[in-house]
Amino acid sequence: MARQWHQCATLLIVLIGTAMPLRESQARLPRAGSETSVVSGTVQSTSADELVLATNEESSGAHQGLVRLTFVLTSATQLLWGTQRLAAVELHHGDVVMVRFDERSGEKIAEAVWALVARAQELSPAQTAEAEAEAAYARANRMLETAHVREALPHLDRAIHLHPGFLSAYSRRGFVYATLAALEEDHVAQLRTRERALADYTTAIDEGGKHGLMAATWYNNRGVLYRQLQDLDHALQDFTAAIRVDPTYVLALHNRAQLRRAIGDAEGAMADLTQVIGLEPEVGKWYCQRGALWRRQEAITQAQRDFQRCLTLDPSLRDQYPEASEVLRRAPHG
Repeated sequence: MARQWHQCATLLIVLIGTAMPLRESQARLPRAGSETSVVSGTVQSTSADELVLATNEESSGAHQGLVRLTFVLTSATQLLWGTQRLAAVELHHGDVVMVRFDERSGEKIAEAVWALVARAQELSPAQTAEAEAEAAYARANRMLETAHVREALPHLDRAIHLHPGFLSAYSRRGFVYATLAALEEDHVAQLRTRERALADYTTAIDEGGKHGLMAATWYNNRGVLYRQLQDLDHALQDFTAAIRVDPTYVLALHNRAQLRRAIGDAEGAMADLTQVIGLEPEVGKWYCQRGALWRRQEAITQAQRDFQRCLTLDPSLRDQYPEASEVLRRAPHG
């Protein structure tokens, strides 16, 4: 078990923040320009700062076939064989590996590289199971990328069965259950599926917390579920916990603002939206939402200022926020 948690800690530290969005509140995706992806393939060459991989995965959805991908290795890249760390020079031509990476300024920056099939016969049974769990997790991600949500579920079940300490698989399965709940027409079935999603996120949060692993997305997504289940106190606690982990987490701030507005905490909602605007000052809808709050407080001058900024940035929001035009037609009173 200690080895299993060591594996989990080594890998998951670089995986925090990859959960996919829940529709109600748009639970966090990786930030634009830094989307985390996973591919597997065969090592072509490697050096201390670069890995070249041949893969038959789809590349950016463009085509299938053999594709050569170059990954930048940094001091933060985790290179692993089972639970053992590797140096880049220990990867050989022909080794089959899995790479988790994100795109930054047009470069693929490797977050984790895991030696797989070529050495699988040398791994212990537990290590082999963990490698197979990673492969199942990658298959589930590919299903989700193509909107095959239900089909991803058995792969996540397998990943968790093979590696019970795989916290990212729990959080991803929580997302799948939450998405499937939204598709349920029967209220009882919807409730039951959301509770399964809640259980998976709670497992990720509680077990991760025992080992110092915290992910803002886990709290945010569980907060969404609590709100859907009308447990507003726990929803507020989770949105606040997400912001504590990542104070720049715009979607969690927005979720908390919406919840605070719903429970009558206009001052708290205003503070959250003001922080959101500070982080994303060129997004028009944030100004319209704050303008609506000003309007409810009859602070017409402030509302006019925000609505004007909103519609200047995004004129298409005029239909979505009809109160903006109504307020802007009113002359300010001073």
